[in-house]
Amino acid sequence: MRIFSTLSKSLIVLFMVGILIVSCKQQAEESVAVMVETVEKSRAYDISSNEEAHIDMAVNYINAIMANDTALARTFVADSYWDYGPGAKDSVALNDFLAGVIARSANRTDQDAGVFVNNALVVNEGPLAGEWVSVWGNYSAKEGDYTYDVPWHRVFRFEEGKIVLSRVWYDRLDPSMDMGAVQVVEQE
Repeated sequence: MRIFSTLSKSLIVLFMVGILIVSCKQQAEESVAVMVETVEKSRAYDISSNEEAHIDMAVNYINAIMANDTALARTFVADSYWDYGPGAKDSVALNDFLAGVIARSANRTDQDAGVFVNNALVVNEGPLAGEWVSVWGNYSAKEGDYTYDVPWHRVFRFEEGKIVLSRVWYDRLDPSMDMGAVQVVEQE
């Protein structure tokens, strides 16, 4: 009898442990499902469904600028386009930007944007919400005896299938120093 009583108690304990394990596993699976759903809803960004088209447009715009083809460049951008950078206060509207491209390129040859990586994202919320393309490259060109070699990064914002703004970052100091426009004073 005693063996039966001990066996019964052991079976009851094992049964209860089994129930706890099953219920904990179910709760854990439900918790994971809720966490995944929350993460998906609150992602700051996603890969753009227009990734290929937007990347192609951004790269074609850059190539049009490198070729000084302002008519082609205009086909990729909205009339309201603004270009920003590299400094925080550097910004121009489309016509001024394209005039600057022509002026800067007048004395340069062998221009190459050197695009080597890009991606397209959708920012889901906040002041930067919208469709974006990021492009990295290494600009090279010749101007007289000087050869430019400048790494850069540019982002493009898209609305209704057109580029509405662009911001570029690059180092202006190195080329300026190379060409003697900026003098470095040695510290004593």
